[in-house]
Amino acid sequence: MSASVELHRMGYRRWMQVISVKTKEDWSVIQDNIQLVREIHCFDGVLLDPKHQNILSKIPRLYAATIDAHSDVWHDAHNRFAYRDVLSTLPPSLKRLEIQHAHGPDIKIISLVKRDCPKLEELILGRCTMFNRSPACDFWVSFPHDHDAYMSITGTDSYAYSLANELAPLKHLRSLRVGLYFVPSNIVLAHRLYHRRGLPAPETIHWQSAIPLAELPANPMPQELPPNIDLATTSQLVSLLHRCDEESNTEFKCMWCFETTDTAGKEAEKSASSILHECVPTLLSIEWMGWLTPWHLGTNSYRFSS
Repeated sequence: MSASVELHRMGYRRWMQVISVKTKEDWSVIQDNIQLVREIHCFDGVLLDPKHQNILSKIPRLYAATIDAHSDVWHDAHNRFAYRDVLSTLPPSLKRLEIQHAHGPDIKIISLVKRDCPKLEELILGRCTMFNRSPACDFWVSFPHDHDAYMSITGTDSYAYSLANELAPLKHLRSLRVGLYFVPSNIVLAHRLYHRRGLPAPETIHWQSAIPLAELPANPMPQELPPNIDLATTSQLVSLLHRCDEESNTEFKCMWCFETTDTAGKEAEKSASSILHECVPTLLSIEWMGWLTPWHLGTNSYRFSS
C-alpha cells in the first residue's frame, strides 16, 4: 500500500512539472504546487487578472512558458480597440518563452524579457494572422487592410537592425523565431484570385472588383467588371483572406507564388538573419514565417556557427 502511495506522489510531482492553464481556476492548483512547475502553457484569457500574472512571475523554477496572447486587444469604454497587457512580469529563471497569437507590438514582450529574464535562451514571437485564425477574429474583421503589419518585402534590413538593437542586451539568446513573412503584402490576393486560376496577378490588385471577377469563368476573363455584377464588400474580403488554401495541407506548390516570392524572400531573410547574428552574436538559430510552406504556417530557418 505504501509503495502505491509513493508512486502516486511521484506521478503527481511529474505531472505538475509540465502543466497547462486552461481556466482561471487552474491557478489555485499551481499556487498550491508552485515549487514543482517547470513548464507552463497558458491558454487564451487566463492571464487577464493581474493576480494571475503575479502567480506566473512567482514560479521559482519555471524554465519554459507558452503564452497565448490573443486577448491582448479588447474594446475599451468607448468601444474602440485598445491594447492591454496579458503579461506584466516574468520569473527570472525563464529560459524559453513562446508568445502565440499576439496583436500587439513585439517590443513590449522584448522589453519585458530584458527587464525580468535577461538569461532567456529561446524566444518565439508569434502573431495572430489570417493563416492561424479562421474565421477572422474581431480585430481582423475591423482591420482587414492591416495585414501588412506582418507581411512585407520592403524595409526588411531596417527592421532587422531595429530588432537587433532591442535584442542586444540579451547576452544568452540563442534561438529566435519572428512571426513575419518576407513576401509582398498582396500575395494572398494574388494567389487566391489569380494564381489558382492559372493567371499572373497584376502589380496592383483592386480587390473590390477582383473578388467578383474571380468568380466568373476564366476563359475568357473579362478585364472589367460587368455592370450587372456588384463590387465586393469588406466582409467578402475578410472571408477571402481568412479562408484556408485547401491545396496546401501537405505541400504548397504554386509556380506563380514561387516566382514572385522565393528568390526575393530568401535574400531578404538571409540578409536580415545575418544582421541579427552580427549584432547579437549568441544567436545561432533564426526563423521567419514561410509563405511557401504547408498552410503557410511553417518557417524558414537560418543557422550560424558559434
